Formats: sequence, structure tokens, C-alpha cells
Amino acid sequence: MAVIPVPTDVAEKTPSDGRHFLLGRKERQGIAAILGIHTLLLVYCGWIHSPVWDEVGHLPAGLAHWQTGVFDLYRVNPPLVRGAVTAMPYTLGARLDVDGATIRCPPWRRMEFPSGSAWIRADGLGFLNHLRIARLCAIPFSLLAGVLCYAAARALYGIPSAFVALTLWCISPMVIGHGSLITPDVAAAATAALAMWTFSTWVKSPSRKHAALAGAGSGLALLTKFTNLLLCVMLLVLLAYRMYHPGIQQPQRRRWCLQAAGIGLLALYLINLGYGFERFGTRLGDYRFVSAALGGPPEGRTEPYGNRFYGTILGRLPVPLPENYLMGIDVQKSDFEKDKLSYLRGEWKRGGWLHYYFYGFLVKEPLGTLALLIAGLGRLLFLDRCVRQQSLFWLGVPTGLVFALASSQTGLNHHFRYVLPAYPFLFVLASAVAAPSSSTRTSRRWTTIAVVLVVASAIESLSVFPHSLSFFNRAVGGAANGPQHLLNSNIDWGQDLLGLAEWAKAHPAARPLQVVFWGGFNSKDLPLWDGTVVHHGLTDQEARDFAAGKLRDRWIALSVNTIYEPTDKLDRYRYFRTHPPDATIGYSIYVYDLTKVPN
Repeated sequence: MAVIPVPTDVAEKTPSDGRHFLLGRKERQGIAAILGIHTLLLVYCGWIHSPVWDEVGHLPAGLAHWQTGVFDLYRVNPPLVRGAVTAMPYTLGARLDVDGATIRCPPWRRMEFPSGSAWIRADGLGFLNHLRIARLCAIPFSLLAGVLCYAAARALYGIPSAFVALTLWCISPMVIGHGSLITPDVAAAATAALAMWTFSTWVKSPSRKHAALAGAGSGLALLTKFTNLLLCVMLLVLLAYRMYHPGIQQPQRRRWCLQAAGIGLLALYLINLGYGFERFGTRLGDYRFVSAALGGPPEGRTEPYGNRFYGTILGRLPVPLPENYLMGIDVQKSDFEKDKLSYLRGEWKRGGWLHYYFYGFLVKEPLGTLALLIAGLGRLLFLDRCVRQQSLFWLGVPTGLVFALASSQTGLNHHFRYVLPAYPFLFVLASAVAAPSSSTRTSRRWTTIAVVLVVASAIESLSVFPHSLSFFNRAVGGAANGPQHLLNSNIDWGQDLLGLAEWAKAHPAARPLQVVFWGGFNSKDLPLWDGTVVHHGLTDQEARDFAAGKLRDRWIALSVNTIYEPTDKLDRYRYFRTHPPDATIGYSIYVYDLTKVPN
């Protein structure tokens, strides 16, 4: 995501100074206005939504890092984001009632969610208040990604395109929904874009300063999410190409090799620094792996772990990574190997679909954004060859890598958010529609089309705000029809429990109320409820009573994921899938008045 193409002749045509990045006063004001609105949207979403599934684990894990220096909790993600967002709560006095020894856990156990649930049971409002502070601290990651979208589009296509890319990022329902949380998905997009920008700057103008920036950008990206390891593949390929290009002289090649080594060493240093150099240099054969990829076939083990490198030459090698960095990759790989039940368009099946994420993009982004992306790709055909090469390499390749990796892991098709690191590159590609042409009339026509489509996207996205997590575009019936297409964090991640509590207070006659909540904690543990409110799913006896025309003495509020969960013999939630609710909380909780259901 940058201004530097791969071929040498193209690089020579790229301006070498920074004058084309100087911003005028009106331009700065426009950027500030868009980012300011985006910030307000994220603040409001972060304030009104209840803790979502993964936040229940991320908040205590981040505090554990500060409090004990232990990184076992939530090892499936690197610690940069949760460490950054929990620094303020930790400074304000948030503490876990544990010590370092009690939160040490083997790789086959996930203790972060029990830790978060126990905290909510003990002090639900305290957890919520600290979470709100942490969410505010996560907003700068989204702002950084927006700025990088603007800078890349401006360098490639000009100022109109820059505003298109920035606006698309700031109005995307996926970005608004996840940017207001302390999960690392939006931050991974921001740091991936940062790594590509700094690395491409070094490619254009190799120097020790640019190499240091590239190393820092790469290290931050690799400390944010393991998906960003894909960037290493791309950068190594690019580096090999430039090293062995026939036009490169030997002294220049030697200097680049030294600087490239410096980039890698700095990135590696930052990774280890982020973990406090935790067990740096441990031999590969001393690890206890749980995935088949690293631990060997599960059927050949006598323990829940293994190590296919034990007793081999490779097993004697020291690993230049923190222990939990490698263990996190292993545990995440194990999760993807399990062929869990996945859902798409009304079908549950073991494993997943290769087209899951492509389908998700088609239904989870506004129609105007999809049209802009198609138009932007078409517009590239008419742009300068140099610009087209830059776009396809720096934008198209990372996008393809992210989607290819996510699509290859068919063992777990639950969360479209896994491809969020591709979003900055996609939005910059889409902004090509507003790139200038040789004809002033043609340029104005394309700019007008871009403005119309951006406005259409903004209207469609904000029409469901603040319930952006549950957004589905109008082509598939909108958010109300979302459960027919995708489930899990794509529509219901437990975010609307506070809204249900407000609704229950405003409707005291809706009692007794049974809450069937799908989330990372028990809904009764947040002290929000007045009157007769019970918190449990339909028991077998209740399901039989309801089917027999009984159980007509209550209201019931059900999370969407519960209603559409895989059916058992009783199929206890069939009625709720086939009848409209009496009220909806956002788009993730349906409320039914069972007293009106005929016997």
C-alpha cells in the first residue's frame, strides 16, 4: 500500500521528495472533519454496547500482562492491542484477583474467558466501566488506518481519491462495529497498512532511516495479529526480486542486504520486546504443541500435546521468538483444524466453505462500496501503466493473500472479521474511480460517480447505526434478514444486552421475563435487571411444555445465535425461527410475548 512499484524503471519515475504530501488548510480541515465524525461514531458505539464474546477474554488478558508479566491468557493473539488498550484501566486501578502462577495455563486450556466471566460475576459494572475506557483507547488504531488510506490514495490517484478512500474506511459498518471494540481486527488492518507503507517507502528510497521505519512498522504489524505474518511472505518475495534485478549494482545490492537484515532484526526485536523476551531461545523440541501441524498426528499421542520436532536436528535449534508467540500460532492452528460446525445461508455443516469470506464481503458491505470497488478496478485499466502496476502489487497482492489465507482455513467459518486486514487496500483500490484523466470532463464525471456512490454507502451504513456489527446490505434484505445468511459475530456477538436491559426497564409489564443470552458471560451477572427476570435457555421440559401448548405465562428474549443454533431432537427454538418477534433489540436479540401465542 504505497507509492512504489516493483520495476526499477517505474521507481525512477516516482517523485523522490515529499512536496506532493504537503496538505493545504482546507484539505486538513476535511480530513479532521471526517476523522472527527468517525471518532464520535466509535465513542457512541463503544459506550452503549455490552461486552462482546472476545472482549470478555481480552480485557483480563491485557491486565494480566501489566499486572504479572504473564502472556498465557489469550495467546492466540499477540499482546500489542490488549496491552495498549488496558494501560489506562490499569493506571486507574483495575486489577485481577490473581498472581502470575494462577494464570499460567497449558496450551490446551483457554483461561482468559473464565477469568473475564469471574470478574463480571464479582463486579459486573466495574468490568463494564473499565471496558468502556479501554474501548476509547482502541480508537486511535482506526484513525491511523484512515490516515494511511488517505495517504496511499493521495499518492497513487490524487486528492479526490484520497477523500474517497478515507470516507469509505470511516463509514464502513465493519470498521465502525469492530473499531469500537478492544478486539485486534481493526488494529491489524491499521498496522498491516503501516507495514506496507513503510516498507514501500524503503523500497523507493533505501536508507537507514527508511529501513528503521520499515522494521518498526513490520514489528508492530506482527505484534498485532498473526494474520499479518502473510506480509512477511510478500516482503521477502519483493526483497528477493529487488536483490537480483539485473540492473542492480553489487555495492547497491550489498547495502540493501544489510538494510533488509536490519529490518528483519528490528521487527524480531520488537516482537520479543512486546513479550518481555519471554523464554527467548527455547529449543524447538522443548515446546508442547497441540496442533497436528506442529505436534504431530493426535492419534499417535499419549498426552494432549506433542512435538513432531522432538529428537530431530530441527528440535535442537533455538527459536528466536517468545514462547507464547509460537504457542499462539500453534493453538490458533489447532482451532482451525477441528472442523467445527459452520453456518452459511441457512446451512450448518462440519467444516466450512472456500467462498465463505467472498460471500461475506458481498453481503456485509454497502452496495455503494461494492459498486465503487468494481468501478475502481475498471478505472485502473485506463490509468498510467506505472500507477496500475503499483495498485496491483501494493494493493491487490495483500488483499489476495489475506482472503486466500482466510478461505483456506475451512475448519472454522464463523467470523468474517478475519479479513479486515484487507480493508485498507480494498478501499484504496476502490478510490481509483476518482483518479484524474487527460480529459477534464471525464475526470469530473468519474468524480461525480464516486461522490454519489460514497453518499449512498454512507446512507446505507448509517441507516443501521449504532448496530453496525449486525449490518447486511439491502441486496440480501438488510440486517433484519441477516440470520438467513451469516451468524456469530457477523450479527450477534452479545453486543445488545445493555439495550435489552433498557427495554426491560421501559416495559415493566413484560414480566416474568426469561433471558436466553448468547455471550461470553452469564447475563444475570450484570446487575441491570428489575422485577422477575430469569436467565437460562429453554430446558428440555420447558421445550416439551411449549410444544404441548403450555408455557404461555412469560416473555422471552432470545439471542439470534441461540434461535438459529444447530437443532437437536426437540428443536426447541423452531417456533421463534418461523414467527416474527414482538420487539427487537438492535438486530441481535428478539423478544416474544408468549402470553399471546395460541395454545
